[in-house]
Amino acid sequence: MKEISYKKTAFKFFGFVLLFLCFVLLYIWVGYLPLAVFFILFLAWAVSYRLDIGWYILVFISPLINWVISFEQFPSFFSGFYRLEQVNAPAVEFWAILLLIAFVINKFRGFFKGESEQVNLPGFHLFALFILSAVVSLINLSSVEIAGGIKYIFHFLLLFYFGYVMLGANIANDKKIWEKSLAVFASIGFLGAAMGFVSFVFGWGAVAGGMRRAAPFSIGGWAPFGDQHIFLAETITSVLPIFLYFWYKNKNTARGKYYGAATIFVLIIGLLTLSRAGWLTMAVEAVVFVYLMRKKIDFKKYARKFQFLIAFFIVPLFVYLVYFLTASPIVRSSTAARWYLANISWFLFKEHPFIGQGIGSFLSRAGEIGVFRFEFGDPLDAHGIAQKLLAEQGIFGLLTFGLFIGWIVFIIYKRYRDERYTEEARLAYFVSLFLVLSPLVFQLFNTQFYSSKMWVPIALAVAQSIAYSSETLFANLRINFARKKKFVSKI
Repeated sequence: MKEISYKKTAFKFFGFVLLFLCFVLLYIWVGYLPLAVFFILFLAWAVSYRLDIGWYILVFISPLINWVISFEQFPSFFSGFYRLEQVNAPAVEFWAILLLIAFVINKFRGFFKGESEQVNLPGFHLFALFILSAVVSLINLSSVEIAGGIKYIFHFLLLFYFGYVMLGANIANDKKIWEKSLAVFASIGFLGAAMGFVSFVFGWGAVAGGMRRAAPFSIGGWAPFGDQHIFLAETITSVLPIFLYFWYKNKNTARGKYYGAATIFVLIIGLLTLSRAGWLTMAVEAVVFVYLMRKKIDFKKYARKFQFLIAFFIVPLFVYLVYFLTASPIVRSSTAARWYLANISWFLFKEHPFIGQGIGSFLSRAGEIGVFRFEFGDPLDAHGIAQKLLAEQGIFGLLTFGLFIGWIVFIIYKRYRDERYTEEARLAYFVSLFLVLSPLVFQLFNTQFYSSKMWVPIALAVAQSIAYSSETLFANLRINFARKKKFVSKI
């Protein structure tokens, strides 16, 4: 049994009391802000003892990027601090930063105990090249835009790597934690699908002409999934491979039937969103799945087994989608806006093809085009990650991003094909391939390039590659912090 050090406990207790008194004094002089800081640090310290729970929370809220927290909502805390009052971001981003602080505290605790602490930075060399392309693109920003470009790099690029990919690689790199993370992610996806089912039944997702679609809705003014069908489709396409994974893994158990029913339910709701990006993503998923499984699964047998579902639901739904896309004026307007944005991206790319217009500049450049604003209103962003990169970071940005994401896909696919790995490991690599592919394909037609919706599934795929790695093939920068030595090794 571990001996309790009463001296150390008393020292920690009095240290916290002293720290709290300092914050009380600051509260008297400044206001509530120091108390808020104290609470955040205390919460980060508590989470540092159970990083896995903090990670599960991050995974659960990762699709809820429309749940935005604004400091303006807390005037008593931030009154008098103008810049802080302007801060607003999705709740998941605040939690990711808190979890990063907790991770650092956890590593420092181990360091002061004399333990050798290790930090996994997967693909950091390639990611650094991508960051370099963003920094170089700042050259083409005006003097008043540079600060915004730097902020964009920290807020979006560095956050998606360190707040999602790096944390996942260090916290979820255990098989049990990884599989629990999949279950957590699937559960929030199922809740989203249930919301889509309700909206479709009651017609809450109906558009012009009364045509119905599955879409999220607000609850008492709170809309964590957003208010558009595409947000729901984005989540469903990412969780669908996970449901299929659990279905296959439990095919010989009683739970297998429930997983099978849940998989079909989520698939149907995904189709009912009538999202073009969602349908295209699921089509790509299906093609890749059939190609990889062509020698293991008799697809003709399953086609005969599910012919009723295909004939009386999938085919009519496909016809309905085609009619919807051609008959709805809203869809035609959306398509026109996307083509216009693609033309804008191409025009901006041709002006600065090698390093782009500058990171984070697309909105301001597109906003300068009066014709677009007159026809479609204010632009949200480039509708596609390739268009975004070409316009803002040029060929350099697109190439370095492609190298980073391509490296992840290559490693996972290579290990899936490697017969030296166990069947369990190869199955995990198989689902991880789709965890990267699904959000990536979806973002070829959407605007959430650097959000948790895209990068948490990819982080889970990277974490799996470490958790199931039986030999050091995963190119990864690993930094070890020991009390007496510090070294960097490449494995």
